[in-house]
Amino acid sequence: MPGNEAYFLEYNKDNIFKGLIQAETHLRHAKPGQQDEGLNCVVKHLAEIEGEADEAVSHSLVVEGEEVANKFRELRDQVRQLRKEFQKGKITPEEGIRRLRRIRGFFESFNPEYDISKCDTCGASEEVLKAFFQKASPVVGAGLQRSALGLVKYLAARYNVPVPKVVFQPCPGVGGACYMYPVASSSKDGEEDLGVIYLDPKTFNPHQICHEFAHYLHRVRGEEDSEEKANEFADRMMKELFPEGFKYSELKMHKNDYSVKQYRGGMFEKLDEMYKPIGDLFKIPASDLNRAFTPEVLGTITEMIVDAVFTPLGSALIDLLTSLGLTFAAGSVTGISDTDRKFLVEMAGHLGTRWIKLLSPAALGSTMSAARSLGASLAKLDVNGIKNALIKSPAAIAAAFKLPRFAPPAPAPTPAPTPPPTPPAPPAAPAPAPTATMAPKYSLDEKLVAVPEKPMVPRLTAKYTLETP
Repeated sequence: MPGNEAYFLEYNKDNIFKGLIQAETHLRHAKPGQQDEGLNCVVKHLAEIEGEADEAVSHSLVVEGEEVANKFRELRDQVRQLRKEFQKGKITPEEGIRRLRRIRGFFESFNPEYDISKCDTCGASEEVLKAFFQKASPVVGAGLQRSALGLVKYLAARYNVPVPKVVFQPCPGVGGACYMYPVASSSKDGEEDLGVIYLDPKTFNPHQICHEFAHYLHRVRGEEDSEEKANEFADRMMKELFPEGFKYSELKMHKNDYSVKQYRGGMFEKLDEMYKPIGDLFKIPASDLNRAFTPEVLGTITEMIVDAVFTPLGSALIDLLTSLGLTFAAGSVTGISDTDRKFLVEMAGHLGTRWIKLLSPAALGSTMSAARSLGASLAKLDVNGIKNALIKSPAAIAAAFKLPRFAPPAPAPTPAPTPPPTPPAPPAAPAPAPTATMAPKYSLDEKLVAVPEKPMVPRLTAKYTLETP
């Protein structure tokens, strides 16, 4: 009875379709490279698919004809061969997924109602991904953006995680592709902020998408994340999703597909080793010291050179222009590592704020005078006046770069010889005390009056000199 045959054939098709999906789901959660009894659940699903395909041979022969019956027979044989290889431990989960994809593609080829590759919301099939790869080029359009979203949705469904937000614009402050997430977990309307995958609309490709999705997947699962692990994930996905006939090396070397060496490191990061002894001494990471001091050192050296050549007003203008140039380079030039970008921004900030010193009360008057002089020279197109307002004289520049000449120190003066000490004079003999019978001699300038029979007492009316015998 054709009616019953059609019912049972539909039942067989449903079970074949569900079995293929379940077997692939089990393989996704298997350990990479696993080839032991842990894959017996896949063997069970393959055996069920094989049995349903075997029944479908007879049912389809009645309902749809011999051609379809032969296709179910071929499907049964393919599944049986894969089951035996799993039982003998000759196949890995990665290879098993690829084989199941081909089997499912064959089943969908003569059962189009089970073809989910055209779904725009639930994922992307191998066919869509291959088309995406073949069209990937330095300039992509909205059609490829749609395929890129399909790839992200497919990966999210495959690894049972929420679909991340994808924004088609260069990574802010970095360029190219990246995955960014908040440092502190946040939520909106009860939903956790899982971050954003940024894809440059002019240069993204499947390897980039898988690489950034790996960063997202590791964070959502709380697993260890690194550039190496993300690259390994992307490489594995490329080999699995594009197993035949694709130029893997060309895809991986896409000009904006930054690897760990191109994207995360940088020229300035090599200076970390220079700060390591200091960091070990003060228990501070060498990278933190490098990021704090190197931009300041380079900025200070730059300002020393600028100050030696230009006047204060000229130095302020040069610093401002240099700061704008560094900021533009850090924000717009692609291919610069994120570390180097931070260093450029630090230097730009150091130089860009030096002009503030011209507004200090001590310098404001001379600054305004120099600005008026420059303005007058510009109005007259006086080249020499402009040059003098911005650039120091050659003599001043030469003096700034001329090292001081240090004269040898003068010899210390020889101290004069110290004369020998003078021996002390001998003490004078004490004079005898005068008596009543001894009359002292006097040398008088004027008349002397003496009183007889008493000790002689001089009575002076003028200057005299006493001579003691």
